[in-house]
Amino acid sequence: MELHAKDISKVFKIVAPVFAVAMAILKWTGVFPNITISEIIYISCFIYAAGAGTIDRKSTRLNSSHLCVSR
Repeated sequence: MELHAKDISKVFKIVAPVFAVAMAILKWTGVFPNITISEIIYISCFIYAAGAGTIDRKSTRLNSSHLCVSR
């Protein structure tokens, strides 16, 4: 199986909110009582951004030009 940048990006975009919800539940149940909500959000944003950085520039440029034309 071959992994493409778009596939990796999709995985990171799914993992980030799942991580945020799981960590919030673990904080609420007392497993991680000292973690703050801002730390959870910061880590989730980092995970999401890591996935966003996997898309190649060419597809980003094509998508952004397509948005301008379709308006």
